[in-house]
Amino acid sequence: MRSGVLCVLSVLWVAVQPPGPSPTEPAPASPAAAPRLAAVSAADVFQYPLPTWSPHCLGFGSQWRYCNGTALRACPSGAVWLHTGADIATGIQPVTAAGDGVIVGYLIDPTFRGGVLIRHQTTAGAVITQYWHVWLRPGFAVGTAVKRGEAFADVADMGSRTHLHFAV
Repeated sequence: MRSGVLCVLSVLWVAVQPPGPSPTEPAPASPAAAPRLAAVSAADVFQYPLPTWSPHCLGFGSQWRYCNGTALRACPSGAVWLHTGADIATGIQPVTAAGDGVIVGYLIDPTFRGGVLIRHQTTAGAVITQYWHVWLRPGFAVGTAVKRGEAFADVADMGSRTHLHFAV
């Protein structure tokens, strides 16, 4: 009986194996496939919002406690705030949209000046870019569509601290 079971199992093994080399035979060498590049959608292309990029005081992930010896945030609990963008040293100049999108938020704050949120629809979903320490240009408001590279705001004058905060 045992040899009959082995015979049936052997037949089943042969019956369910895909065509090609057996597990004990080496696979034939296949010619190298040419790399395939996927087409890039214009919705997935972004650019820097300024023509030059030089660090200011805080980089992404920096502890938000001190900048050049000045205390930025004091949390009574001792919690540490992490900086969630990049500060770019600049003078007052136009700020351009990183990608095609719609302005979905604008906030004016006495300390930070203006903050703009732009929502971009990409092939992978929605992406929000943030621009702080800016003033919207005339003709731009919440609901306005912007194109990649279009100047929609200007860096605000913050004295010796003039910079753009950019985050994705």
